Amino acid sequence: MQQIAKSNGQTFTHTFYFEPNPFSPDHDGFEDVTFLHYSWDYSNYLIRVWIYDRHGRLVNKLLQSAAGGTQGAIMWNGKDRNGQRVPIGRYIAYLEASDAHNGKVKRLKTTVVVAR
Repeated sequence: MQQIAKSNGQTFTHTFYFEPNPFSPDHDGFEDVTFLHYSWDYSNYLIRVWIYDRHGRLVNKLLQSAAGGTQGAIMWNGKDRNGQRVPIGRYIAYLEASDAHNGKVKRLKTTVVVAR
């Protein structure tokens, strides 16, 4: 998924999606995890990623200030912060990328469906 977005008055191109989507973390060996893929034009970002449920409650923190590079994939196993499987439904991933040189922040959101 290629998108062009405006952030702080600047236009940038990025990719941000889950694959597979939906996924089924039921430990049957098929699509038990999903990967949050991202890419953009610059490599000097520190990224943080959170997963929220459809009510806006924090479910899990996948990354906390990690070097992002120009692209990457972050795995989510469908578990919450306590290691418990989340209920089926739609979840929202929120990524915040901070430019390590100038402090500018880019924010992206996408959704993923947990199935059984």
